[in-house]
Amino acid sequence: MKEKLEEERRKKEEERRRLEEEKRKKAEAERQRQEQERLAQQRREEAERQRREEERRRALEEQVKREMAALEAQRAQQEALARAEAQRLAAIASLRDEYIFKIREKVRRNIVMPPEVPHNAEAVFEVVLLPSGEVLSARLVKPSGVPAYDSAVERAIKKAEPLPLPPDPALLPQFRTLTLKFRPAE
Repeated sequence: MKEKLEEERRKKEEERRRLEEEKRKKAEAERQRQEQERLAQQRREEAERQRREEERRRALEEQVKREMAALEAQRAQQEALARAEAQRLAAIASLRDEYIFKIREKVRRNIVMPPEVPHNAEAVFEVVLLPSGEVLSARLVKPSGVPAYDSAVERAIKKAEPLPLPPDPALLPQFRTLTLKFRPAE
């Protein structure tokens, strides 16, 4: 009987060890499963973080592209405006030169040339005009050295009234005061 009891005790001990081993294996399997689950969760979180980072990077790139395009469009618009303004100013300058030429020619046709005026004589007048083209004043700024020529030019300025002016009223302020040079040789 002792042997039987010993056998039973040994079987119980083996059963207990087997159960403990099973329990240990189950615990190890559970620990490994939890570890794998934790690693899988970390991988998912890392993948999500990388996806969000990539989206943020793409959004920033798109924003930079939009801002660069807007800046380029603004620069192009400013250049176009500057070109248009330069063309406008050039057209005004050309028109101004054209009308100053017309004024000088009209005055020149009315100059009664005194005798013996040197060809290099030059009289400079400051002429103030009204919007109608009438001469408000003609002041000798630089005499030619020949008083008879200076007087002849001054009379011709007044005789040429009304002086030709551009039809655009916006340009009239540029013709309010003119400095005109006259030479007998021209």
